[in-house]
Amino acid sequence: MTHKFRWLAGFALLAGATAPLAVFTTAQASSSSPATVLLKQAVLPPGSKLLVNVPFSMKQQAGVPSVGPLFAAHEYVQVPLSTGQLTAFLESHLPSGSTLGSTGTAFDKRNYSDLEISFPANGPRVYLKIVDETWTARTANSSWLRVDADVAQVGERTSAETIEAPSKAIVTGYATTTYQNGSQGPSSITITGAPLGTVISTFDALPLGPTNSCMEEIVPLTMTVTLSNGAKVQVTEIECGGHTVLVKTGTTQYYLSDNDCKLLAAAVNVLPPGGSTATRNALSACEQ
Repeated sequence: MTHKFRWLAGFALLAGATAPLAVFTTAQASSSSPATVLLKQAVLPPGSKLLVNVPFSMKQQAGVPSVGPLFAAHEYVQVPLSTGQLTAFLESHLPSGSTLGSTGTAFDKRNYSDLEISFPANGPRVYLKIVDETWTARTANSSWLRVDADVAQVGERTSAETIEAPSKAIVTGYATTTYQNGSQGPSSITITGAPLGTVISTFDALPLGPTNSCMEEIVPLTMTVTLSNGAKVQVTEIECGGHTVLVKTGTTQYYLSDNDCKLLAAAVNVLPPGGSTATRNALSACEQ
């Protein structure tokens, strides 16, 4: 998720600020808000001075599921480090359990930098947990820092969005997957009984996910599930800035989130040994 539009407004204020800022929002959240809790995990340099801390909730924005709230909180901090020193500090002091995402320098004349930190979306309704840190120079030896925490949640799946009474499934991995040539070198296996039960229970436990809008995507896994009544459910794992699962059954379709790659792992466990190199590599990359 990108918050450039929010950062631009915030740093337009910060550019000329010499005193603590006052920021007012609606729908104030409590100190136990998911985003406020996440915000507290950000590691700040010693001597940092908190200027503003604003938790709030809002409607979903583009790129996240269409149901459920997006919790957000942010704070402005005055840091006693140059921008170069702050960059080095933030990149080397990641919160426990997090991973470093994208970094870069903004395109406008204020010349500020940003860093994205991702956390495992390990809650039953949690789709996304991200901390974004953006900073610009205050003086030669100090910086302004804005820290954003975002937690996106989704609604509960309905019974129509689960697989009931499966009789078998064809699980297919691939030797190569590229944007140009798609998924090639399929390796399939038909599963029933206990292996089928494990894969389907993993599938049924996934949370709802975002509608995939990528122009290009990688497909490391497909499954065709046959129900006891003969109906078929098509399952496609899509890799594009994360892992989503497209499910088609009859004339309907919906998306699930597999950002922890649990379904991909369950499928890899049943695939024939020695093949599906791209599928196995996708799982290894996800687990790092």
